Amino acid sequence: MLSRENRLSAEFDFHRLRREGRRYGTPFFNFFLISNQKGPARFGFVVSSRVSRLATQRNRLKRIVRAQVEEVLPKIRSGSWGAFWLREVALQADSKVLRQAVEETLRRAKIL
Repeated sequence: MLSRENRLSAEFDFHRLRREGRRYGTPFFNFFLISNQKGPARFGFVVSSRVSRLATQRNRLKRIVRAQVEEVLPKIRSGSWGAFWLREVALQADSKVLRQAVEETLRRAKIL
């Protein structure tokens, strides 16, 4: 579980990321990033009910992506705000492939 200081939770922050953030797309998710913020790196995870009507499946996807972010969090530049919007294709993906995609995207965004 990400610590409270590393989580995005305000709806305003998610809207700001979508509006102002740079988008990095993969087949499994869209990642939006705003750099140079004050404080520690903060992340959010969104899985729409359109992806799956079952909360267990949505929560599984969030857990997988959150675990990978938590694993590499000490290496991530502070002041980076990011949010993952997962897609339906991620449901069929192996967790190892999904975790790899997260790490590759963070490297491509140059925050890792």
